[in-house]
Amino acid sequence: MTTVRSALDLGLDLPDSRALVAFSSACGQRAVSLWTAEDDPQLAARLRDVLAETWRSAETGERCAIDLAHAILDGLHEDADFGHFHQQRLHSLVVVAHAAAAAAALEGEDADVLREVKSAAAAEINILKSIFYNRTGGYAGVLEDVAVGRHLEWQRQDLVDLAAGSASANINRIRSRAALAGTLLRAGVMKGDWSGSLPHLDDPTLF
Repeated sequence: MTTVRSALDLGLDLPDSRALVAFSSACGQRAVSLWTAEDDPQLAARLRDVLAETWRSAETGERCAIDLAHAILDGLHEDADFGHFHQQRLHSLVVVAHAAAAAAALEGEDADVLREVKSAAAAEINILKSIFYNRTGGYAGVLEDVAVGRHLEWQRQDLVDLAAGSASANINRIRSRAALAGTLLRAGVMKGDWSGSLPHLDDPTLF
């Protein structure tokens, strides 16, 4: 498999830890689109509650009061069955769990935050890589895949925008853009439609 696990491996200048928590929260915001109230009302609500806390940490710079990752992972079992999109939904849970762990590491060592953020970002890309593998039986050419490339670009743009600073207005726009991207991710995973694109961060349609 390629050594590019996420946009964090593209050689970009990385923002500070608070902004990185916003980045991993954006990864989680897109990933939770694979869970709706119709899919699993309790889990969908739990995931969104956890993300609300990670976004709050990104805005305030304060760590999460508890390790919210356990709220997601403790309820999982080896024989869990998430249906036809099991692998993609499992990856989405891992994204949010690592985003929560990154927020819990704020006010501690920057290296701990970065480690969890890297894991969250890689798990998000693994949603797309798993679809590619199921379709082709391997990973050759995975970075040229339309879905993987689109997602890496979304992550790259988040990092570029966050490098400009982690002010609340900037974070709120990135959060809105990630929520919109989540609807495009769901359309791709569930329907095979990878044609959607996102507005620029300054586009008023984000509000």
